[in-house]
Amino acid sequence: MITQKKMFIFFFLLIITFAKSSAQDFFKPIWTPLNRLYKGAVRDVAFDSAGHMFICADKMYVSEDSGKTGDIYLDKLVKRIFIGPYNYIYISTSEGLFLQKSFNSDWVKLTEISPRSMAFSNDSKIFIGSGDGLHYSSDGENWTQIKSMGLDSVGVNAVYVDAAGRIYAGGFLRPSPESSLPYSARLYRSEDYGDTWQKLSIPDSVRTISTSNIFITDDNKIFVGSITGIYKSEDDGKTWNTTGFPSEGCWRMILNNNKIFAISLWGKLWRSIDYGYNWDILYDTSGIDVSCIGINDSGEIYIGTSNGLLLSADDGQTWEQILNVNITIPALCITFDWNGNPIIGTENGVYRSTDNGDSWFISGLQGRTVISLSRSPKGYVFSVTSDSGLYRSNDTAKSWSKAGLGTIVSSPGIISIDSSGNIFYAIWNTIYKSTDDGESWDKVFNYSFLSVSGISISKIQNIYAVIDSVGIFRSTDGGVNWSEASNGIPEKFVCNIVNSGDYLFAANWGVYRTTEDEINWHLVGLRDVTVENLSVDSKGNIYAYVTISGSYIKKIYLSTDYGESWSIIDSTYSDDKVIFLGINDNDYIFAVTKNGMILRSFNSITSVFDNKNFVLSTFILQQNYPNPFNPSTKISWQSPVSSWQTLKVYDVLGNEVATLVDEFKSAGSYEVEFSAKGGLASGFYFYQLKAGSFVQNKKLILMK
Repeated sequence: MITQKKMFIFFFLLIITFAKSSAQDFFKPIWTPLNRLYKGAVRDVAFDSAGHMFICADKMYVSEDSGKTGDIYLDKLVKRIFIGPYNYIYISTSEGLFLQKSFNSDWVKLTEISPRSMAFSNDSKIFIGSGDGLHYSSDGENWTQIKSMGLDSVGVNAVYVDAAGRIYAGGFLRPSPESSLPYSARLYRSEDYGDTWQKLSIPDSVRTISTSNIFITDDNKIFVGSITGIYKSEDDGKTWNTTGFPSEGCWRMILNNNKIFAISLWGKLWRSIDYGYNWDILYDTSGIDVSCIGINDSGEIYIGTSNGLLLSADDGQTWEQILNVNITIPALCITFDWNGNPIIGTENGVYRSTDNGDSWFISGLQGRTVISLSRSPKGYVFSVTSDSGLYRSNDTAKSWSKAGLGTIVSSPGIISIDSSGNIFYAIWNTIYKSTDDGESWDKVFNYSFLSVSGISISKIQNIYAVIDSVGIFRSTDGGVNWSEASNGIPEKFVCNIVNSGDYLFAANWGVYRTTEDEINWHLVGLRDVTVENLSVDSKGNIYAYVTISGSYIKKIYLSTDYGESWSIIDSTYSDDKVIFLGINDNDYIFAVTKNGMILRSFNSITSVFDNKNFVLSTFILQQNYPNPFNPSTKISWQSPVSSWQTLKVYDVLGNEVATLVDEFKSAGSYEVEFSAKGGLASGFYFYQLKAGSFVQNKKLILMK
């Protein structure tokens, strides 16, 4: 009974201890995702007179610099944005119509109706069109449906007020549920601020008037857009003629300076400068549909697409990607421009950022899978694509051209660039070299039957080639001669090689180090873990991304003394596996994960070092290794504070088996060995760390 009671008390305390430790937020995350801000296309764009630009996507965004940067304005799915008198902002959502009377003030719900269009009459009435008909309000609080002339049976997609104050409402007659008749268009006009209405004749071929698709020109030509095209009346709505708009149907259209801009149902953007007689295509990109259009007071045209927001400052002749917060395309690789801003390769081209990854812009090579990016000291950025090889850019990745001629650079490969701008490009088992920015190439290395998996160049410009399952080869004369350089590495698989101080470091099962005077690698740290990537910051500190052996746990370790000691800087982003770890010139850590996520550290390493708390911000008790074990295992932990610390081992009954640590310790990382040579039986045991108020337990297994 005493033994059972003791056992119950132990496990009760153990459960409480685990609950207590898990309830506390010991692990401060270091990562912020950069490239999955939202999923979906740009739905609408609008401008107020104060210079604010509003964008509808999965949320509502605002930009105060013409779309160069933007912030979330409202965390709600917004369908349409309308700017009314006095700069009032109206938004249509699935929950109804909301009003904001001044920038960043509270939102007020006006009605359950979700309008497709809105207009404001000269006597201050608000008119909204929806699938339920046409409604109006004089105060925004009380709404009346207009039922005259059968308007209560019409789905109203478009409402418009002309210069004379006449109100137009257009849409389609809602057929009864059992009717097999097609939709038929309806167009109404009021000349007394909505008190009375007349029905205008409209051809049967119009079928339905699309959203926001009515406008009147200065010389009183009436235009309506429909699913069958764009129609025009020059006699005040008595007769109608089709325009020369392509037979794609009209989704939306807008009039600006007597030019008509129209979006077809196929997602193309058209323009007419002669009132619809002739049309020019302005934007037609395969796989990208235009969904909305807005023109600001400066005449700049903005179009929302299924792939972000585009701007044209030259009347639609050229387009620039802006405020592309819609990067849900998986990232595959990353490099940095000369200001430290990231450039990423994706399954659909290159994207770049000018604000350290907070927002992104399409930057060419759309339709191509970009698997590698590298920066040259001569000012070029080189891109390796999976289907057509090597490209280069001399304007910070804004435009691209093929690098050189021939079949060499038409195949995907591995690229590395030395400090003089010489390019080394590996394709399968061969390395080529270019000294003229990729214009011409010479073969400098070949290894039979096995592929080159990596190229690294040291500070003194020695070239290191990693061969799968064979090891490392080195050239000290620019690729003319090569010799094996794997001495000391027991396993010939090497992930990558980096340079810090006077040393080289290789990622393997552990971290190996050597000088370049005499290649003799030896293990300096992180034994018994798989080191998948090494990176070095501007101060020479080394970062290792590792997988803990026997588990799927991922960690990032830091060494500030050339590999002599290592500390965990934090848990990595737990949802994904990191395939690339890079550090920009401003010492922010960037990671690309297996599933294409881009992650960035919240703070630069420089600022964290300056704060003197860069590493030890959390308590971490590691799982012992090996586990199961016989006869000994190692236990490591990290403490961010100086305190009296104990590390003890218990059996399953709560009996203390061993005291490994019982002393005051400074903040730091520690490791001890636990040996079970003293006659302990096989089975489950627990080890417990106490450091100040921190208490944590983990299980270990002795298997003889």
